[in-house]
Amino acid sequence: MKVLPALHVKVIELAELLIEGDKDNRHKVAKALLDMFELVTNDMMDDS
Repeated sequence: MKVLPALHVKVIELAELLIEGDKDNRHKVAKALLDMFELVTNDMMDDS
């Protein structure tokens, strides 16, 4: 998985947003999750 460093950054970003617990950050949480999904799916497509 060559995107592991980028995925790690997104996981940290997501964790920090969740720890903050600010309800105004919902769009940032959704964006982080979508970015992680995109990284993983693109990597799976490249490997197949």
